[in-house]
Amino acid sequence: MGVVDESLAGLQSVRPAAEPTYPGWEYPTVSASLCALLLVLALKPGTWANRAFGWPPLRVLGVLSFSLYLVHPFVLESLTSLGAPKAGVALFLPTLLLSLAIGVILERGVERPFMALGRRINARF
Repeated sequence: MGVVDESLAGLQSVRPAAEPTYPGWEYPTVSASLCALLLVLALKPGTWANRAFGWPPLRVLGVLSFSLYLVHPFVLESLTSLGAPKAGVALFLPTLLLSLAIGVILERGVERPFMALGRRINARF
């Protein structure tokens, strides 16, 4: 068996790379550039992005975003352990609704009071 034959035999064992979890994010430069462009558009008054981010439902979602970030993995895991499908609309909608409900409770019952406490403590110093 010659060198070329050995090289060709080695190529047969090469497997293609696994599909990326989030298609498009395997190009970090493109992703970062698009995020920076959206940020610039959102901060410039009068642009479509600035008006879109000023839309009241998106502003509420922005207020709830940290709570949603914290709670959604637990909701997702709980639903799948209770027998919900592993993907699809049948998992997405209940996860979204439960996460929003729990996020509102956490934002109103934990975040706001502790932020107010922090402001009061900060005002004393």
